[in-house]
Amino acid sequence: MCGNIVSVESSDTSPASSSSHDAQGAHLEQRSQDAQLAPLAQRIGTVSVRWRKALAAELGSARVPATITAPLDAAIEAIYEGYALHEDASRVLRDGTSEQLRLLIGDWCYAAGLCDVAATNDLDAVGTLADLIADTAALAAEGPRPAHGVDVREIRWDTALASLASQSPNAN
Repeated sequence: MCGNIVSVESSDTSPASSSSHDAQGAHLEQRSQDAQLAPLAQRIGTVSVRWRKALAAELGSARVPATITAPLDAAIEAIYEGYALHEDASRVLRDGTSEQLRLLIGDWCYAAGLCDVAATNDLDAVGTLADLIADTAALAAEGPRPAHGVDVREIRWDTALASLASQSPNAN
């Protein structure tokens, strides 16, 4: 079931889009100094030509601490990007990406990340992240982020990441 989420291919197979795809792919591999987000950007770019064109030239910073190791780190980065896209922020898309496309890619990031977490068979991580997603969605439904002061959503993320890091084999 999850395999379909990450293997969707563009139906645009014209020669022009194919050469554009090759050039964009090479660009994706070289453009990020943040090795944690480059694989996510690459995965997003394989979904469609339109998604590939929406990718930013420079990627933002990773959110997951180094104490959370592969493959869980990449899965959580995808989930965080889904969250960020729903909050009108992104570390991988260009500024000015339409709201509709941003939300669609955000949904895809949530789904891809959750599938990757499920594939680890780490039930504690699945539970922690499910609670986190539910909590941050409920907080978002209550209203916009505060312009200044304490951002409870980011505190909730910090708490969940600390919990996951303490469960990680590299925690000690």
